[in-house]
Amino acid sequence: MGYLDDAHEATMRRLSLIPSEQFDQLVVYALGDTRPVWRALVGMPGDLTQHTGQIAYLRGMFTGMGWRRRAGWA
Repeated sequence: MGYLDDAHEATMRRLSLIPSEQFDQLVVYALGDTRPVWRALVGMPGDLTQHTGQIAYLRGMFTGMGWRRRAGWA
């Protein structure tokens, strides 16, 4: 939990340094998609969650445990 708290604090510190008008600036996001900074920031947690799930799924497929790690769930 300490790491999570530190990461949150560092993120909030960094975001507070961005001028409010910069949130509307267009940036290139994944696969060449152009979107405002605020929308890119909003999308990142969802992307991270999806990729984490994909990695867990692949790990389970390669280890033969399926995507669920509980005993008795194959």
